[in-house]
Amino acid sequence: MTKWGQVGLILAVILTIACVALGVMYYQENEKRLVLEKNIAQVQEEKKVLGRELNQKEQSITQLEQSMKDMRVEFNLQLEQKDTKLTNLTMELKEANEEKGILKVDFSKVKNLRVKLEKKINKIKAEKEQLQTRLTELEQKNESLLARIKNLGVSEAELTLEKIIVREGPQWQGEVLAVDNGYGYAVIGLGIKKGLPQDIILGFFRGEENIGRAKVVQLYENTSVVKIIKQDREILETDIVRNIE
Repeated sequence: MTKWGQVGLILAVILTIACVALGVMYYQENEKRLVLEKNIAQVQEEKKVLGRELNQKEQSITQLEQSMKDMRVEFNLQLEQKDTKLTNLTMELKEANEEKGILKVDFSKVKNLRVKLEKKINKIKAEKEQLQTRLTELEQKNESLLARIKNLGVSEAELTLEKIIVREGPQWQGEVLAVDNGYGYAVIGLGIKKGLPQDIILGFFRGEENIGRAKVVQLYENTSVVKIIKQDREILETDIVRNIE
């Protein structure tokens, strides 16, 4: 083999080796490319999955935010309703306390009025007993005088004078036992026993001066409650109540 033949053979071997090396390198690069493409495809698929999951998470977050917004609105509405209810209850409690105070004052006035009325009733009872005792004494004195006249020989017929009776309407007169000018009511010493009718209008008198009027609204045995319908002066317990002429 000539020198140039050897050189050609060497070049051919070198070229063959280079081709083989290039083929190996190409195969390896191709394998790497396939692996990379596979990895890229897998990554892209995972990216799609993650994208779907992200969208689902975003939708869930949006729904949660809307739910929280709705819950906040509902909570604020309930809070306003509770505040309104609390305000109403506070006002009702205030009104109840005010009414309770008024009732205490009214109860105290009624209690004082009752005490005064009981004192007046006891006074009237005592005066009645005194009058009854005085009447008994007068009856006994009358019987004694009649007996003395009979003993003198004067007949009872001669002592009897003809009586002319002029019948008028019933007359009532009594005392103001208790009075509350603020509420416009009074208790008087006239009642059913005196024949006092319901709803009659009576006058308040101080001496001979008419200082007011009242209407009988409640009858009892010996007393009555009247509603003051007119008063020119403050009615006092010392005033007299009687028919208006």
